Amino acid sequence: MTIIMSIVVVMALGVLLREFITLPQDSTSLDVAYQQGFDAAMSQQSCFSNPYRGVVADVWADGFVAGKEASTQRLEPEAICK
Repeated sequence: MTIIMSIVVVMALGVLLREFITLPQDSTSLDVAYQQGFDAAMSQQSCFSNPYRGVVADVWADGFVAGKEASTQRLEPEAICK
């Protein structure tokens, strides 16, 4: 019984590590996910079009929110010239 519980705990820790910890080489994929989220917002896609899970999905959502804010922000002509 103890062996089975140990196996379950190790498997659960593996899932948590995969979901919530990103490796240094994954930073480029996070940048790509952010840019894809930003582009999705600028092209008027739905926030439900997020193709990712876990941490990367959160980064995509951050990009989506930034894109929505940028697309709804109106710049004054004076601000453009300065």
